[in-house]
Amino acid sequence: MMTRGTKHQTKWRTGYVWGYQIEVDPSSRAWSGGLYEPGNRGWIVTLAGKEEARKAFNPMDWNHFKILMNGNKIQTWVNGVLTVDTTDDMSNSGFIGLQFHGAFKKWQENKKSMWKNIKIKEL
Repeated sequence: MMTRGTKHQTKWRTGYVWGYQIEVDPSSRAWSGGLYEPGNRGWIVTLAGKEEARKAFNPMDWNHFKILMNGNKIQTWVNGVLTVDTTDDMSNSGFIGLQFHGAFKKWQENKKSMWKNIKIKEL
């Protein structure tokens, strides 16, 4: 186990992915750009009731995500539409990863998730 270094001490299993997660959600729920925390609090900011934000993601097309994390301020945009604008003090460090959920499921055989032009800038 390791302890996350924040004012909220949380124990995590070694090797477990933790931290903030910005969703890519091509389902009918359409919460792409929403803020989620796996293994702890779950959804922090959903897109429920945010119709413009829910319509911003274009399934089966290239999409532009912008994520700004400045101190405890978290903002995300999908194709230029603001989807999350919040503050949260739970995590002050973490890692960056790209994930394809459930790639082991039968319906996802031969499916692809493609990324391009990824840029990371330290503030």
